[in-house]
Amino acid sequence: MMLEFRNTFHYKKRISYNPNSEILVLNATSSCSLAIYKLNKSNDIRQKPSLVREIKLFKDYPTLPATDEDQTIIDSFVVYKLWIIVFKRKKNELHGTIYLFTHDGKLIQNGKCIHNHPSRELTIDTERNILWSLDQKQLCLFYYDLPDTKPNNPEEYFHNRCSHVQFSKPFAPIHISVNKNVLAVLDKNRQAVHVYDKRTREELYEHVNIYGNSTHFCWDMALFSDNSLL
Repeated sequence: MMLEFRNTFHYKKRISYNPNSEILVLNATSSCSLAIYKLNKSNDIRQKPSLVREIKLFKDYPTLPATDEDQTIIDSFVVYKLWIIVFKRKKNELHGTIYLFTHDGKLIQNGKCIHNHPSRELTIDTERNILWSLDQKQLCLFYYDLPDTKPNNPEEYFHNRCSHVQFSKPFAPIHISVNKNVLAVLDKNRQAVHVYDKRTREELYEHVNIYGNSTHFCWDMALFSDNSLL
């Protein structure tokens, strides 16, 4: 299966929500637009998903910022069953704002929350209704408990974060992947993936990229249901 893009898209997430499976792709460069593709019902990988529509999430997103300090960065976005969750910040700042959009790309009421943590990646845990994130300054893995139904004040769910795993220097966490029972964190410095039991927080094993000192640098990874890694 292959998708063709006119521009460079930075973040890609595949989701499944009732009634159809869709692929959502965020262009985090100049237009900050969200492209929604529908998967074919036959599950034939030879058939390309069809583009349903494109949505511009931020109407005031600058195409050409006046200065480098004005440049806005979309660090991460995920799709929850209730919302599209986007973390946006200024280039020269570590903190930013979490925005909550409907699946049609409309900012919901009370859907903005100041986020004072440098979170380069957000990851949804559908098994537990949790939003996982990495704090690269305090070197920890933390999470927010998310509601199961639409609340009146959704921003309240982002006020209290729960610490889960604390790392020590020179650990440099950059990516998370989760399945039903475990979670994996990629350490950029050691080129190692650490796998933890979600319930006990115990580290189960680690996998080190043996090609880390060559040109084969690991920037991302995926965790499957049987705990194997890609």
